[in-house]
Amino acid sequence: YRSMPRLLGVDVARFGDDETVIAVRHGMKIVELSRYQRQDIMQTVGKIAFILHKYHKMEEVIVNVDDTGIGGGVTDRLKELGIIGNHKARISPVNNGERATDANYFNKGSELWMKFAELLDKLSIPNDDDLIAQISTRKYRLTSDGKIRIEPKDEMKKRGLKSPDCADAVILACASLLLKNLKKRSSFSIA
Repeated sequence: YRSMPRLLGVDVARFGDDETVIAVRHGMKIVELSRYQRQDIMQTVGKIAFILHKYHKMEEVIVNVDDTGIGGGVTDRLKELGIIGNHKARISPVNNGERATDANYFNKGSELWMKFAELLDKLSIPNDDDLIAQISTRKYRLTSDGKIRIEPKDEMKKRGLKSPDCADAVILACASLLLKNLKKRSSFSIA
């Protein structure tokens, strides 16, 4: 357990009502959920560096960043920094809008959300009201070509719900588990 890398999932919001959330996963447990509002890209990179410093004994930390939209700036800056302080960090951009690995899903985001539902009973998450509400209230539908698509965030907001920033960060922290499971289907590997 000690030799396993920590995995960070980063959902970037920048300014506005949404939150930037950094989720830290170690094994099958989300050990930290940090939220920030109205932070520019460099402040978000600084928060990630701060969290990396907290886990300085870990040999490697994998940082999965929502690379869609403004998250791309965070990814670029983290890659530019390479090694943050004395910490080795592998930066892994995740584009939720790209094509899904499994043709049954509308896009990568839909695939990750739906696969996360299968993983949830094996994962220890914080007892956080916002996180639990976000995980349990996002809907999905079938497109005209039979693909599963999660509810877009603007449709959630029309229903009076907040953006699922905490849930997105947790799912990003679990992305390697979810993607490995798509390839193997037999059991979840702990990355």
